[in-house]
Amino acid sequence: MDFGALVLTIKEKVSKRLEGHSLDLTGALKRGLTRGVLIVGVVLLLFTISVYTGIMPRGSFHGRMPQCDSSFIRELLIKAVNQSPAGQNGLKVLKVNEIGDFAVVGPLGTSGDPEAEARNCSAFTLTNAGKAIFFFELTWSSPKKDEVWLEITKSSL
Repeated sequence: MDFGALVLTIKEKVSKRLEGHSLDLTGALKRGLTRGVLIVGVVLLLFTISVYTGIMPRGSFHGRMPQCDSSFIRELLIKAVNQSPAGQNGLKVLKVNEIGDFAVVGPLGTSGDPEAEARNCSAFTLTNAGKAIFFFELTWSSPKKDEVWLEITKSSL
């Protein structure tokens, strides 16, 4: 066998083996981005599920007073009314329609201020005794600002 033919034969065999292992940068980049987006999506989905199922506590406020119309405050208002003395006598909140934030105590004093120390809110509700308006105040019940106190200050009932 000729030396040149031997080199060409080896070159062909090596080329055939390397064809399947070539580096495709655009394909690798697309796969990497796809995998990255998929991982971020799964992490966000798991985080959302953990918050809404209660695995991760919703009451983790990180020192920020919750908004009057947040789902946490809506649930807290229903619980406060239904477990109050009036609630034990039969009054039940069936639905919280609209909640307004009408006064805030804080550095800026503006409605919706995330740094507020307290909030004064009003809620239009439907109870088993008819329509009712509840005025309530939200304050911190712990120095760590991780628990909220809801106090009903006035109601139309």
